[in-house]
Amino acid sequence: MNIRVQEDWAVDGIGYAPTEYDIVGGHIECLRLYFQGCLHKCKHCANPHAQLVNGGVKTDTEKIKKCIADSGFKKIIFTGGEPFLQPAATLDIAQFAHSKGMTVVCNTGYSKEQIAEWHDNRELLAKEIDDLVTPCVFQLNDWEAAYNGSN
Repeated sequence: MNIRVQEDWAVDGIGYAPTEYDIVGGHIECLRLYFQGCLHKCKHCANPHAQLVNGGVKTDTEKIKKCIADSGFKKIIFTGGEPFLQPAATLDIAQFAHSKGMTVVCNTGYSKEQIAEWHDNRELLAKEIDDLVTPCVFQLNDWEAAYNGSN
C-alpha cells in the first residue's frame, strides 16, 4: 500500500527519524513517522513544507513496517503533515506497530469532536491510536508557538 511521507526525513524512501527529545513531550525514545499533506494551514505550523498534498515522496507501507520491526523502539509517533489524510495506509502501519507491542501516538490538527463524527476508515484509525494529540493540547506561550504543530 502506498503512502506519502516528507522528503526531508526520507531514508531509503521512508520518512522517519529516531527521536530522543521532543519540544512538547521532553525525553522520548521513539520512532517518528513524518506524513506529507495537510489541509489545516495552522498559523504556527512547525512543518509548513509538509502541507503540500502531492509533495514529499511515495513509499510502501511494507518498507515502513520493516523499519518498525527493526527499530527496537516501543513507541511510534505519527506527525506531519496530517496522518488522517492517508487513513488506510496509516491504519495498516498502526495495526502493525501494535502487533509489535508499540504504543501509537498521533499528532493531528483535528479535534476530538471532529474525529468522533467520522464513520469511515478514519474512525477505525482513531481506535488504533493510544495517545491522540489534538489542537486543544497546545496551550503554549508565544515563545513556544514556533514549535506548535496544530493550533
